[in-house]
Amino acid sequence: MTNRPIVLVTGGAGYIGSHCARALSAAGYEPVVYDNLTTGHRDFVQGEFMVGDLLDAARLAMAFSWYKIAAVVHFAAASLVGESVINPHKYYLNNVAGTLSLLEAMQQAGCRRIVFSSTGAVYGNADSKELSEDYPCVPINAYGASKGMVERILADYRSAYG
Repeated sequence: MTNRPIVLVTGGAGYIGSHCARALSAAGYEPVVYDNLTTGHRDFVQGEFMVGDLLDAARLAMAFSWYKIAAVVHFAAASLVGESVINPHKYYLNNVAGTLSLLEAMQQAGCRRIVFSSTGAVYGNADSKELSEDYPCVPINAYGASKGMVERILADYRSAYG
């Protein structure tokens, strides 16, 4: 590890997360990838890597104690819309409960910065191609609903904890 600011990239073994980790490294940060490899690929990861699931509170706490994490970029999620319709439990457990577990670990470690990767699916069947963030959220599947719930949770955490 270097003395560059450390950023935990959840889901960093996935396509977007791995590109984000590379971009963070190029921008002067030290990415630490945290991924359970359910859909990610070990070969995508460059640099520090920790296999772990967001629902494993002890493993998350270990990540925060091993590394002085300055911020989190949160990509880890179940993300197949069709699957979310037939297995909503998986989406609420992984996306919502997993994020709550991450937020608890962050709070315990004093880490207060997070970037969350949401989705346009929070808007449901929007009647416009150009949407602002204040467009009404009316998700039509568990994937969009779970991401929308996390957006709400983050707003509540910001109000409560700064």
